[in-house]
Amino acid sequence: MLMMPSIGVHMAARWRLREIAEPERWTARKLSLATGLAYNTVWGLWTNKSKRADLDTLTTLARVLKIHPSELIGESDESALVVEGELHVT
Repeated sequence: MLMMPSIGVHMAARWRLREIAEPERWTARKLSLATGLAYNTVWGLWTNKSKRADLDTLTTLARVLKIHPSELIGESDESALVVEGELHVT
């Protein structure tokens, strides 16, 4: 049986925390204090270094920012090409 390579293009996701919070005069430190979340958790999302977050974390941030949790996730400018299970950022 001949196996064809699995190829697909997926949009990469990014966190929108900073772009939503800064215009409202929030900083990562202020959000950490207001939410009770660890500063490193907020900073990871703020700087887009975190690759994942708990739903409870997103819900807590969204509640303080008065937005829906889904608004914290956006599409990246980069797209990712997946070829046979390997990720290639384009």
